[in-house]
Amino acid sequence: MVVHWIDIEDEADLVGDFDVETFPTIVIVVQGQVRFAGPVHPHADTLIRLLRAAALETRAETQSSSFPVEVLAFAERLARRESHGGV
Repeated sequence: MVVHWIDIEDEADLVGDFDVETFPTIVIVVQGQVRFAGPVHPHADTLIRLLRAAALETRAETQSSSFPVEVLAFAERLARRESHGGV
């Protein structure tokens, strides 16, 4: 698992058009597919359950195509940055 803390003001180019309005906002990408994108309650147990469910999710109905294009583009930029060692 790789975790990134991204300051949306300091890294506006990375965030792009993904409009983060509520904090904390979490984006979970598993094997190149967005599994979750949205705000969460800032409780450790909530985050643990969310990560566990996203990691175990394999059903077709959790497809990246169900997320806004801005979220998909952000996840793609993040993956490119990670693959170039820029994290």
